[in-house]
Amino acid sequence: MCDGALLDKLDYIGRRVRHNPHTPFGGLQLVFCGDFFQLPPVPDELDNVKVPITFAFEARCWKDAVPWNFTLTHVFRQKEQAFIDILNQARTGSLSPAAIAAFRRLERPLAFTDGIEPTRIFPKKDQVKRANDTRLALLRSQPHKFMARDFAGNDSRGNPLSPADATKKLDRNVVAPASITLKEGAQVMLVTVRDPFRSESCTDARSAESRARLSR
Repeated sequence: MCDGALLDKLDYIGRRVRHNPHTPFGGLQLVFCGDFFQLPPVPDELDNVKVPITFAFEARCWKDAVPWNFTLTHVFRQKEQAFIDILNQARTGSLSPAAIAAFRRLERPLAFTDGIEPTRIFPKKDQVKRANDTRLALLRSQPHKFMARDFAGNDSRGNPLSPADATKKLDRNVVAPASITLKEGAQVMLVTVRDPFRSESCTDARSAESRARLSR
């Protein structure tokens, strides 16, 4: 999702490069397509301070650069009209009592015989952390904290990265935390699998999720 600040920067570059400072994007013909009901742009960080984010339509150039707006309403992926209506309500955050009742009718006990509980999905990372911490606290086994071993490599052009730059890239692009606390019997999920069968692996990686088997 392109945010408003980036769109204004692109508008400025277009005017300068095309030597046309009075026309949006220097006169380039553009078609913007997207869904503003999706997740907002991810905020940037400058010196560890989060920069406020804006939607693309909040950019200064939007009014002049986008004179026409069209809403596409035909759904191609689903065919059942009742389901389409529920999805449209969910997109706008305005579920009707009938739609909520339809979802409630889908509730049922989940049977799992392999000891691996079904995955619970949350919209935000802090909700995920709270759920994980709560379940981990219920285990009576001793906690063990593991720290990541990070190594500076090369950038996309093959140039060596400094440890500081490498750490920033890892923090920005890798979903795995720098440290993790586990207990024997905890359920874990592999976010990246390189070679799960090496001797120092601490998980039984027979599926996307497994129980932690700690060896010292």
